Amino acid sequence: MIVSTTQALLYLSFSILVGNAIMSLIPTSHRPEMGVPRSLILVSVLSIPLLSFFPVFALAQEMAVTFDMETWSMFYEILFLFNIGKAWLWTIALSIVLFFLFLNPFLAKHKILQYFSFFFLLALIFVQGWASHSGSLNPLKGTLLHSLHFMAVTLWTGILFCVAWFSRNTINWSIFLRWFTPLAIICILVLIGTGLGMTNEIAPEYLNSWMLDYGQALLLKHLLFFAVIAYAIINGILIRKNLAKDPSIQPLKWVRLESVILFLIFFATAVMTEQTPPHEVAQVLKYEDPSWLFQWFVQETIEPTMTVTLQFTMLSMLLALGSFAALSLVLLAYIKKWSIWNSFVYSILFVVLGYLALMTAVHV
Repeated sequence: MIVSTTQALLYLSFSILVGNAIMSLIPTSHRPEMGVPRSLILVSVLSIPLLSFFPVFALAQEMAVTFDMETWSMFYEILFLFNIGKAWLWTIALSIVLFFLFLNPFLAKHKILQYFSFFFLLALIFVQGWASHSGSLNPLKGTLLHSLHFMAVTLWTGILFCVAWFSRNTINWSIFLRWFTPLAIICILVLIGTGLGMTNEIAPEYLNSWMLDYGQALLLKHLLFFAVIAYAIINGILIRKNLAKDPSIQPLKWVRLESVILFLIFFATAVMTEQTPPHEVAQVLKYEDPSWLFQWFVQETIEPTMTVTLQFTMLSMLLALGSFAALSLVLLAYIKKWSIWNSFVYSILFVVLGYLALMTAVHV
């Protein structure tokens, strides 16, 4: 759980940095008046090597037990022999450079320094891709897929987080949405494309992966992604359309709610980083226990030779119908001007009912 929490905070730190870097390059006439505190930027930079340390150390502890070595001796070996260790050393170096760039009082006045900081952020993102599960399975294709995926995530969510929580007003909101909405759509398409590519590399047996904790987290992540798409429709299409009729509309609360759902996706992704990539589920099940959630639904002893199929029953179809209804209510909550908390409850209900619909349809 510690590694999952630190990884979720790591994704948040990257998002804040990328979002701030992009917004600083956008003319003030094309965005709301906003300002991310300089102290938060510096803390985010310093937190990247610190938060990146935890999965490296966790791996050292695990491997030290396997090879009967001291943890710190194993940690030293990982730093110089494993991609994840080498990537952490590069992360420290790049973070130091970024810290001094952001510490420079002339950063806000000189575009060239802002472009340099964005370049080093891109380098840090590439390093994260190099150290990822997909990067370890396929050094070239996997690193590229994860890097593009992570870039699209931090670009979309970073701008959203910065605007949602650090806007001083909603001046120029229509102009902001005019360029951000197409950018968000491109990011979503990149996320879908690279996500499918990484799933094919890491978890080619998608249904079978549900037998493992990794697959369970991946399933919840995908359901949350559908929920966040509903908020993207509200913020990018419905609010943009209504602002043309009524400029007094206050959209920040809806953008903030979208950012909360995105953080839940960060956490689900972080949980996956703690698990063994299920490239071959049967092999993983030989030395790891199956997901207790999966066992609770199946009520059978899970064997490595088992395969998962979906057989929808009346119960699972009713749950699926309820899930789609809840997702529709997320949109209706905005249209009917219901409380924003109603919308949040409906989005969580969509995820829960969607999950139950799929898990009650599981057959092994």
